[in-house]
Amino acid sequence: MQAALEEHLRAAGWRFYHAWNSQHSAPGFPDVIALRGDRVLVAEIKTAKGRVSREQRAWLAAFELTGVEAHLWRLPGDWAKVGRVLR
Repeated sequence: MQAALEEHLRAAGWRFYHAWNSQHSAPGFPDVIALRGDRVLVAEIKTAKGRVSREQRAWLAAFELTGVEAHLWRLPGDWAKVGRVLR
C-alpha cells in the first residue's frame, strides 16, 4: 500500500516523506507528510480493518487545527478519495 501511495504522490508532483522505521518517531505520528506548491498534507494509512490509535487521531486533529490537511485513508478502498485529494 505504501509503495502504491508513493507512486501516486510522485505522479501527481508531490514531495513527500515517510519514515522508513517509525520506532523512534513520536507515537501516532502520521505515515506520510506531503507538499506541493502551497499545500501541505499528512496522512495516516490503514487497511480496511486497521485500528486507528488514540495517538494517531490526536496527531491528525492537531495538524487540522493548524490548517494542514489531515487524512485517514483506508486502502485499497479509499483510492478514489486519494486521487481526488492529490489532484
